[in-house]
Amino acid sequence: MTDTSPSNRPILTKRLILREARKFDLAALHNIYTNEEVMRYWSPPHGSLSRTESYLEGMVTSPTNGELGFVIVLPPSASMITSSTLPAITMMDEGIVIGHAGIWYADSNELVFMIGPEYWRQGYMTEVLAALIPIFREKGLKKIYADVNAANVGSMKLLMNCGFLPMGEKTIEVMVGKWHSLRMGLTEPDGEGEEEEEEEEEEEDVEFADQNSSGDMIGDKDV
Repeated sequence: MTDTSPSNRPILTKRLILREARKFDLAALHNIYTNEEVMRYWSPPHGSLSRTESYLEGMVTSPTNGELGFVIVLPPSASMITSSTLPAITMMDEGIVIGHAGIWYADSNELVFMIGPEYWRQGYMTEVLAALIPIFREKGLKKIYADVNAANVGSMKLLMNCGFLPMGEKTIEVMVGKWHSLRMGLTEPDGEGEEEEEEEEEEEDVEFADQNSSGDMIGDKDV
């Protein structure tokens, strides 16, 4: 795997560090992708390291890496997260990668997020989205959406708490079969960005393209 990730400045939240995906995140992400609870609404758990590596390659080489899409790092202590630690990039790598979140497709405004099950029900993903949504706005994104399995109560609640509203529903086919999908959307407060829905791009044959289950990847407990 080639590491072509940009050297973007990390984003700091109260407890977390959000940074670009890098090739050495492979082991941590593979540990998440092999978890049945995390993957139940999306695909069978990864059976090989090479499969996770291909997904990570898509993240690392994505033009949105570190701009709209981020790896989530939990540092050993929240006290590390201060402006004074920012110049010490090596310190940013001393934490644990617990998931990722953001928009990974340059031609799509689809929000995708996942987090390891041992970090559910601690408000981490709520904290992440609270930090990312203003960034999406700053980048000029007027509308953001996430497709969610209707049975994934936790993801639905998370998105609604972050201001997303139902926009439609359909039956879609993913790697674990067919399921009832709800499209959740977030538009600018003044109503801009409520233009007609773009056509689905989930069928595009590109690497990393079948990672389109959005919030469904975190399971139903991260609230």
